[in-house]
Amino acid sequence: MTMWIIMGVLVFLIMTFLVVMAIKDKINAKKKKIEFENFKFKQKESIKNVLIFIEEIYLYNENLLKNFKPSIGKMKMGDIKNQIKNIINNYQETKDYVLAEKRKENNKIINIIKNMKKESATTWKKKFVDDINIVKKEIKKLDKNFVKKERIKAKKILKDLKK
Repeated sequence: MTMWIIMGVLVFLIMTFLVVMAIKDKINAKKKKIEFENFKFKQKESIKNVLIFIEEIYLYNENLLKNFKPSIGKMKMGDIKNQIKNIINNYQETKDYVLAEKRKENNKIINIIKNMKKESATTWKKKFVDDINIVKKEIKKLDKNFVKKERIKAKKILKDLKK
């Protein structure tokens, strides 16, 4: 009789263990699913920030070139090119860029930055007309308040990356 009690207790413990493990697995699966959804959401949000940054760096470059004065200016043309290239290099290490780069749907936008980095900053106005128009169209689709806030952030990032 005691043998049956011991066996019953063992079976009960094994069943309890299996049920607890199954519940833990379900909880962990839900956590992973939530984390994955958050990651996908952050990727979608990050491309918006990248779009705004592309437009801001384009405008910043245009401003530098417009205010460029040969031989009497504060900067040489090479300084402008190097500064823009360094800003893009530094931006490519930011969280927004890294997240956006991992999403296949963002390849077109990411390629714009990569191409801007390859090309001389002095030729952007001619070579990236279509790309900048695409960026502007995408930005127009975004919420105006979001764009306004992100422009401020992008300008701050731009200022920080210049250093």
